[in-house]
Amino acid sequence: MMVIRKQLLFVLLAAVITFFSSCKKDKIDTAPSSTLSFSTDTLFFDTVFTTIGSVTQRLVVYNTNDGILQID
Repeated sequence: MMVIRKQLLFVLLAAVITFFSSCKKDKIDTAPSSTLSFSTDTLFFDTVFTTIGSVTQRLVVYNTNDGILQID
């Protein structure tokens, strides 16, 4: 009987620790002064044909701020 109580106490303690430490609210920055950086300054869009191969390039967006940004 004592072993079952110890196991129950351990499971209850683990559940309480997990509950209080698992979720935290993210700070979202909405200031207009926060900016993003891009790997290129100009993009060209073209028609893509399914029978002819097309050239693709990569565009990378960098967030140099400390937090998460919300943009429109």
